Amino acid sequence: MSLLQHRHSSPKRRGGRKDVTLILGFLGVVLGVVIWAKHTIEYTTVPSDFSQDYGAAQALRQGQPIYGDPVEDLIQDSLGWHYDNYHPPTVAVLMVPFSCLSYPAAVITFNILNLFLYVGLIAWLAMRYRIESKTINLLGALLLLWFPFISNIALVQLSLLLAVLIILSLHLLERGRNVSAGVALSVAAAIKLFPAYIALYFVLKRKWRALTAFSMSLSLIWLATWGIVGTDNVADYVLTYAPENAEKWVAFPLNHSIFSVVATLLAEGPWTSSLETVWWYREAYILIGIMISAWLVGLSMNSLESEATKQDLAMLVMVAMLLLSPITWNHAMTLLLAPVFLLLSLGLQRERIVALVVLLLCAIPDVHVGRFIYQTFSPERIPGEVVVLSKFSFFALCLLFWIFSQRLLEARRQPRETNSAAGRV
Repeated sequence: MSLLQHRHSSPKRRGGRKDVTLILGFLGVVLGVVIWAKHTIEYTTVPSDFSQDYGAAQALRQGQPIYGDPVEDLIQDSLGWHYDNYHPPTVAVLMVPFSCLSYPAAVITFNILNLFLYVGLIAWLAMRYRIESKTINLLGALLLLWFPFISNIALVQLSLLLAVLIILSLHLLERGRNVSAGVALSVAAAIKLFPAYIALYFVLKRKWRALTAFSMSLSLIWLATWGIVGTDNVADYVLTYAPENAEKWVAFPLNHSIFSVVATLLAEGPWTSSLETVWWYREAYILIGIMISAWLVGLSMNSLESEATKQDLAMLVMVAMLLLSPITWNHAMTLLLAPVFLLLSLGLQRERIVALVVLLLCAIPDVHVGRFIYQTFSPERIPGEVVVLSKFSFFALCLLFWIFSQRLLEARRQPRETNSAAGRV
């Protein structure tokens, strides 16, 4: 009798759990849309990263320089606040259509596109990795409340577009569409410089057509940009504003790159006091970059040519890219949806735990944590080790770097153990 009751009650309990998941998912979606709308409307009247892109595009349309005092004055006159432009000239060209709108309309339009990109990316990844419907109902809703997404919306950022382009490039490469993969990556690398690191994956997998398409397409984009914005603007960016931007923000507490960790611990900065000041901290950047890249090369040379190892290596290169970028903000962590969904799809406890911990670490609002730490130590500078411990997204990247490295090492050892056992038999 007890067994019969159990058999009849189990479907009801499962149905009840499904209903709860749907209700929680619906509430999460509603709350996420409300937060999206709140931040979008709020940032139509206050400064954000979008201000420099909008101002640079307006300056370009008016035939003015897109860097320096002229564009800063234009932003001050048209928007009512001061903002420097440090983004590549390609971004100014990309933003020309938005600059034809009023600033509030441009912000709203861009964030509507960001919302569609984000929801579309989640839906595609869920289908790509065959995530269970009950999981994606709740997880998808919670991801609308995820801080990297909120940060993208609040700053009206380009990171979601970059995430889509990078993930699309790797997917096209996996499908054998090498030229399209190279072109997609070139667009991302033209908008921001750091996605170019993904080209290392093309080299590791000997995808020479993809690498050629990437190089040629990126060159054409920059030549077209050069023709549109002029030599002076390109020279200003390459020689002055790009290096100045990296130097200015590398030791900022909210920067989650490994270079920021090194600078925070080994060099005195405007916000932090170092653990120990050394003169060779810039050389340490180069050494770390070489070591991580060499690690990737070593893993690729010794890994099997299976579908699983290809995906693991691609995700590892993606994580390394974020670690090695001079500046890695929290909003760039939307790119981590790809490795997180992959880990969740494997059905392995260790991988699922890592995926959930990564989501939780990136969900911690670094802006509020940074403000609390600053107020705690003010007027003194913040100790470097305290700042490093508050870089939660950095630790998320390290965790992902470990898990994918470990998976590749395990895949390499497994055939050897199998062959050894066969030899003993």
